[in-house]
Amino acid sequence: YCQETVGGEVQQSLWAGERNQLTAGVEGRDDRVDIDEVLNSINESTFTVGAYLQDEIRLTEAWRLTLGVRNDRNSDYDAAWSPRAGLLWKAFEGTEFYGSINRAYRAPSLSDRFVRTEYNGMLFEGNPDLDPEILTAFEVGMRSRIGKSVATELTAFQNDLKDSFDFMMMSDGTFRNANVTRSQVAGVEASVEWTLGTEWSTYARYTFMDGDYDEFPQDPRVEGNQLAYLVKNQAAVGVQYARSNGFSVLAEGRYVGPRYGDAQNLPENEMDDYTVADLSVRVPVVKHAVATLSVRNVFDASYEEFPGVEQVGQTLMAGMELTF
Repeated sequence: YCQETVGGEVQQSLWAGERNQLTAGVEGRDDRVDIDEVLNSINESTFTVGAYLQDEIRLTEAWRLTLGVRNDRNSDYDAAWSPRAGLLWKAFEGTEFYGSINRAYRAPSLSDRFVRTEYNGMLFEGNPDLDPEILTAFEVGMRSRIGKSVATELTAFQNDLKDSFDFMMMSDGTFRNANVTRSQVAGVEASVEWTLGTEWSTYARYTFMDGDYDEFPQDPRVEGNQLAYLVKNQAAVGVQYARSNGFSVLAEGRYVGPRYGDAQNLPENEMDDYTVADLSVRVPVVKHAVATLSVRNVFDASYEEFPGVEQVGQTLMAGMELTF
């Protein structure tokens, strides 16, 4: 197995007058794969370059308009333009409303196109004829701060995916990558953060999402099904104690609702909901050194992220951060 990615980005941001903040950049990525295994041999490469320009315009003290455009070019696909626009209104002290619309482009990776491997007793095959996927995203929301201690945010969003690709089980029993003509996800996110004095803080977050396959000519039975791996309900709560000397303790609980592991929504591939708790600690040792301790899945809960594959239990990681 030899998989290499070399990339880089150059970005510049500056003020053009008193009201326009311009941001421009270019990024490139070169991917190469050389794999020789029992089921498949892959020796492929691809290069992607993107250039973008954005103007953040301060119309008044209360209104801000953002306009931008990006162009992506992949060595195996045609160039694509992705515009974006956003509007922010500072309605009054501590409260602002915002909305945005944007498009995004993603070319299939080499593994999406050329992989052929067996996983958990099932055969997965890429598709060299995949089309790039195009995302159109809409978002509206509000942020509000109540006094100095409480911050809230509420956002509604919708994502439309054209030609999104996913590994779908075909009539021959093989999971083969294919473009889903159109799929859609919509939902809401809500969060609240509460600062309790100078050392304690707490937060709660909740996300609801719903999405389905709108069109899929290769297998019409899939149309109307819930998107694979889409979680309708997610939530997290956390409590943090932090001192001015850098010592901190964060305890968090996460809930993930049930979801399907395939586009067919087969009962045997439905994964149960689960709740896990995590703990992280930071302890200053000397002036430029901090010891860290992270405990994931504190209570060793049993859960799945993929059908039939149980995730690891309690995980302990200790480390040291040095600054110069």
